[in-house]
Order: sequence, then C-alpha cells, then structure tokens
Amino acid sequence: MKKKPGFDGTVVLNIKINWDGIVENAEITSSTTGYEEFDEELRKAVCRWTFGEKRVRGTFKIPFTFYENQN
Repeated sequence: MKKKPGFDGTVVLNIKINWDGIVENAEITSSTTGYEEFDEELRKAVCRWTFGEKRVRGTFKIPFTFYENQN
C-alpha cells in the first residue's frame, strides 16, 4: 500500500485443493490491480493455505478484492 497509494483491484484465482485440504495449485485467472508482483505474492500465499479437517476436494474460483480503507 505504501508503494501504491490508492491501490485497489480484484485478483481471481483458481485454487485446486486435494482431499487432505492442502492447496495443490493456484492460478491467477484475472486481475485488475495492475501490479503483477502483488498478484504473484497473493498466489504464493494462497498455495501455503490448508483447509483443516474438512474433506474438501476440487477446484474453486475465488475472487480477492482489495481497496484502501479511508477510515
């Protein structure tokens, strides 16, 4: 946010989760941030996620929307 004041946008990721709740892969399908380095760091962070004890498996399309809070 310090590098890009007024930063905002949406990054859409396709996230593949295996039976153990581990993210196997995340791909950026679209972005309106105009900041590829940020988008890639988000993708890498999501790849480290796990989804607990629930047995979830599949590929999910998830939008992440970012904006600077004016409060």
